[in-house]
Amino acid sequence: MVEKRLKDLKTLYKKQSYKFETQPEKYLKIRKDIEKNGFDYKVSKIFISSDDYIIDGHHRVSLLTSIYGYDYIINVRKMPINRITMLILWNIFFILTVPVLIPFFLIGKIMK
Repeated sequence: MVEKRLKDLKTLYKKQSYKFETQPEKYLKIRKDIEKNGFDYKVSKIFISSDDYIIDGHHRVSLLTSIYGYDYIINVRKMPINRITMLILWNIFFILTVPVLIPFFLIGKIMK
């Protein structure tokens, strides 16, 4: 694990996810748990790329930032891959899986 300041971490995409906005009770529950017990690195890990982009853990980073501020230092797992390589791999995966999933989607719509 590597120590990083929250302000040094960057998001892969400009558009943020609104998972917590649609589930405010879940957000409050997790926030209260972190405020009471601290962030448990054994249960929940934050993965970043070699160039400090968040691969997994955007919501956790957002929560930790709102609780502790941007200067807070956290432990992260640094993956040996950079942002561009990660985006290329995700796009290849998306291009290969969408054509396979479309028939299942259409069959599901027809069977309703």
